[in-house]
Amino acid sequence: MNKMGGFLLASLIFVGISLLPSLAAAHNVQVFAYVEDGKVYTESYFADGTPVKNGQIKVFNEKNEEILEGKTKEDGTFTFALPQGVNSLRITINAGMGHKSEYILKKDDLQ
Repeated sequence: MNKMGGFLLASLIFVGISLLPSLAAAHNVQVFAYVEDGKVYTESYFADGTPVKNGQIKVFNEKNEEILEGKTKEDGTFTFALPQGVNSLRITINAGMGHKSEYILKKDDLQ
């Protein structure tokens, strides 16, 4: 390999390595939830702000029993009626390829 080829290869490796943290962060997923007017609203998105489309949402009660599930819309949202008689909710998102997160609504959040 000549000098120019070696320099080019080294440059490409450097650029590739420097991009790895930003690519990994782009696939980090988050879910956020809040209660308003008897409904639970969730928003799911990747670290770069891209909404999670068709992500699998699961909702668990304080006994860790799954009480409902669904899919996020194109804008990363999922809404459901506030279940009666629960003291807390754990909401999980599975965006595929191992990208998962959860959000907990405590008793005070449910009122």
